[in-house]
Amino acid sequence: MTQSRILQTQENRITRGFGNGHSGVDLGWQTTQTDGILAHSQGTVTFCQTGYGNDQGAGGNASYGNCVKIKHPNGYSTLYAHLNTVAVQNGQSVEKGQQIGTMGNTGNSYGSHLHFEVRDTSDTCIDPAPYLSADLPDLKTETEMEEPDMTEAEARKIAQEEISKYFMELEKEEASPWAQVPVKTIVDRGIMNGDTNGNFRPQDAITREEVAAALVNALGIDKTVSDWAKEAFEKASAVGFLDGTMPRESLTREQFAVILDKLGLIPSAADKVSG
Repeated sequence: MTQSRILQTQENRITRGFGNGHSGVDLGWQTTQTDGILAHSQGTVTFCQTGYGNDQGAGGNASYGNCVKIKHPNGYSTLYAHLNTVAVQNGQSVEKGQQIGTMGNTGNSYGSHLHFEVRDTSDTCIDPAPYLSADLPDLKTETEMEEPDMTEAEARKIAQEEISKYFMELEKEEASPWAQVPVKTIVDRGIMNGDTNGNFRPQDAITREEVAAALVNALGIDKTVSDWAKEAFEKASAVGFLDGTMPRESLTREQFAVILDKLGLIPSAADKVSG
């Protein structure tokens, strides 16, 4: 037998179905006449009446006896009638499975049972039988409700922040192990400097003007070499300063630092003092 989620015992004995002038289903007791009544789903109590005894033949709201009505996040409502006791009050928030009362025989009732109704968004009663052990249509809890779409400005701000983080991480990049000593030396000697934040950016390609400035600093001259000749490149390659491949490609800053070190253009601290 399908278990009911609205009775504490989970019993599901339907004694009267929906339709033919009956706005809900009646669930009879099996184990106890005062079975605990549980909220079908999360919601807010919108109607609650207490103080009723048995009143066979009563009409209107009085026919429900002690009862509770809960509105759920999807706009549907559930109603629990003929209760013996009520454990909630108007305006109270309840959770799925929370006890809201006990089964009883109040109002227009002929024995202890629960009259259970499900009402759609227009407050029209629908057959509750399919939902005795299942969620209501399109039901989402308040914590599951969709957040509003992100605005274009918010998306752009997040993207800019992520891009900034990416480049900040790049700026923290250290020189490769084989280049760390030369890089430290040329920075300490003031031959090459980093950006305004003091980051050397060892993996960045070096520009021609940076090469010229570094050579001027290393050689201690006041003007740059005017020509990049093929012969000079070949000589540099022959003695191991360059490997002779891709002469028109950019060098990284760390590669250039190693070249300066091989050329002997980085003065030692003693040389700098004596000079």
